[in-house]
Amino acid sequence: MQRTLYLVGFLICLALLATVYYFEYAVGLKPCPLCIMQRIAFFALGMTCFIAFWQNPLTYGRRIYAALISAFSIFGVVMAGRQIYLQHLPLGQAPPCAPGLNFMLQHFPLHQTLQVLFYGSGDCAQVHWTFWGLAMSEWSLLFLVGFLISAIILAVKK
Repeated sequence: MQRTLYLVGFLICLALLATVYYFEYAVGLKPCPLCIMQRIAFFALGMTCFIAFWQNPLTYGRRIYAALISAFSIFGVVMAGRQIYLQHLPLGQAPPCAPGLNFMLQHFPLHQTLQVLFYGSGDCAQVHWTFWGLAMSEWSLLFLVGFLISAIILAVKK
């Protein structure tokens, strides 16, 4: 049963990443810094789930994987939560827009680039797409919370 859950987790991450890359390259929506950080969280979750599926750990190993999944989920929840906060700020209170990630990595010190990545910019406050009334960041938050709850259940289940 747990092995199936790991496989399902991996496939969900794969589908989510495929979807965001479709929106980036086929539709033309450019990711903001917080979106990129959420992608990193989903990539780390997907790889952790894939390795756990392949390894099929016992109780101790299952708890280690649950801790990793929890950590990556919490990281993603923080990033998605920050983006949702920025998206719900009143007009004019969002921070200014930042240059692209490649530009920042080439021209800014690393600490300044990381600060923009973690705190977001005006780009992160814009909502370009919604589905059933929820923005991508809100969908991301729902999936990340689902991963966190699943990890906790896997950790405590005998």
